Amino acid sequence: MTQRALVGQDDITRALKACKRAGYEKARVHINLREQTIDILLGEDAQPMAPFNNPWDEE
Repeated sequence: MTQRALVGQDDITRALKACKRAGYEKARVHINLREQTIDILLGEDAQPMAPFNNPWDEE
């Protein structure tokens, strides 16, 4: 039998509601079950970098 995770759906819901109350509409949630932590990164994702043309990549 497996052990029930200590981080549950209620914890995740509580964290997301706290983000909404703080005024953030977008957040990224990282759940680390091994460490039993929930990390929340607030705001927008960083824009992807433009591709770098390296002449050494061509054969």
